[in-house]
Amino acid sequence: MFHNKIRPRITCKANTHQVLASFLETRGSVRDSAALASELKNCGRNELIATALKNLNRTTPTARNVILGNGKPETIEALGTGKNCYFFKPVSVENEINWAIQCLKPYKDLIAAYIQVRDEVEALILKGEFEAADRILDSSIIDFGQSVWYYEMKLTIAGYQEKIDRALELLTEVNTKKKNDTVGFVRSLLSTIFNRSQKKVSALEFDSVLYSKYKRNRTDFQNDRFNYFLFRLNYYQHYDIEDLSVIMIMENLNSFIDRYNTLIFLLRSYSLSNQYVSSKFGIKLYGISGDKRLYPFIAISNMSELPEDYFREDFIKILNQYYTGAYADVVLDCKRYIDKDPSNFDVIKIYSRALLFLKSGYQTITKNAESPINRAAKNVYMVMTQNDHDRYLDDLYQLSKNLYGLYFAGGLDFFIKEEQKVKRNERLKLQYIYWFDPIFANIFDDLSAREEYLKIGQIKVCQKHSLSILAV
Repeated sequence: MFHNKIRPRITCKANTHQVLASFLETRGSVRDSAALASELKNCGRNELIATALKNLNRTTPTARNVILGNGKPETIEALGTGKNCYFFKPVSVENEINWAIQCLKPYKDLIAAYIQVRDEVEALILKGEFEAADRILDSSIIDFGQSVWYYEMKLTIAGYQEKIDRALELLTEVNTKKKNDTVGFVRSLLSTIFNRSQKKVSALEFDSVLYSKYKRNRTDFQNDRFNYFLFRLNYYQHYDIEDLSVIMIMENLNSFIDRYNTLIFLLRSYSLSNQYVSSKFGIKLYGISGDKRLYPFIAISNMSELPEDYFREDFIKILNQYYTGAYADVVLDCKRYIDKDPSNFDVIKIYSRALLFLKSGYQTITKNAESPINRAAKNVYMVMTQNDHDRYLDDLYQLSKNLYGLYFAGGLDFFIKEEQKVKRNERLKLQYIYWFDPIFANIFDDLSAREEYLKIGQIKVCQKHSLSILAV
């Protein structure tokens, strides 16, 4: 539940020494330290917050535990049960985002290592190399500790392979070891993720049941918890919840991996109403992680600082071949691209359209015909070529739910909504493009910004290939 604040002892005029003295005055009281942390979070002085957190984490154990919680839990029992369990009503989403970023700084090296593992695991899952993905996941616990993400990936793999016994074994292990939990959301999160990962659980039924299950909003806290679960477990249906400020307060109980992942989703949602403010935060988070999935925020706020690998020549080459009618070359290069990076759903669409124009039928995009990426590509092709394509869209929606924890699901979900002509957000879709693509220019309302983005693309990539797609 949310607690009322004690009398503030950290004001907007406080200095670092006064902040440290205030925490020492709590004499180890977790609740009083949590109240002070809430005051510090909302003081409006980022320099003070950064300096104070650095000193508190180093010198004051109670404050460190209250602020960071169990960021790297070594056991299942510790996951989601940190001393940062006193919730104070948030003042603003921007304060919560800033606080989350500051609290991730101590995990900078671990986050960078996690990103490499995350990308490798997701690529292996999409290509159907499940045993390899499982091995990497098991090894990752040694370096990163326990996380909801770890179990989500494990359940995704087991669900796609229809190994329900293995999925239930994982879930039972967690529930048994956490049966005495009095705080946290881990059991509820994993129980729902288990259902979401099962092929035999209808995707539409999942949407309905999830909404009904947590719609018991008798109190403000219960309503906020309801929104947290919708956002956390069914993001593409509920990315636009009314109050985003509560998300990180609840997610901060989980591991640094889970906080980092959820914070990126939160930044995307906040960007829909506050694009440039969100992008400034995205750049700060990029400074910690170096994550390519944050490139869109750099493109929005400081496009001249985009890294070289944002301008992927292999993707631009595919676009150029497609728009010049070299469809056979498109097919070959799409296969090569997907083998290296299967997370780019746009390549699946281009591949399917090229096959359509070649009129030679469907070709598997990977060696493993049963892989998730090939299942997606085949259904996208069928949607484009069949008049009665509803069943293929249904299969894609089911696949989207089963793979919801993967980056790939973002592009897939948008494609389904686009084909069904239902509510969707074009700007959110653009937030998923972390490589140079002329269509990304549409994220800018200002015509001059669009022109600048395309000009930078010409300078960085197009001169090498004499590409025609930007000559318009």
